[in-house]
Amino acid sequence: MEREKRIEQLAALGMTRYEAAVYMALLERRGHSPAQVAAHAGVPRQRIYDVLASLSARGLCLERHVGGQRQFVAVDPAAALPALMGAAWRAAGA
Repeated sequence: MEREKRIEQLAALGMTRYEAAVYMALLERRGHSPAQVAAHAGVPRQRIYDVLASLSARGLCLERHVGGQRQFVAVDPAAALPALMGAAWRAAGA
């Protein structure tokens, strides 16, 4: 239940539910392959690459190459969330 609450909070900051679920999944474990994060987050595999690209563009995750495999890690919330909150603030017209 706590995970769902956090997803709702992230969605309130302007993330889609898929973005929020993927970000939470990345926070829970370091170094997911796209297939692993899709399964862990409950996001359809055909959507995972665009969700990861969106999170990366927002500065919320980083892509690494480990042993020839793509892996994604979350940016620490202390660094990522202030920027997300600022974007939500600007979008609200404040």
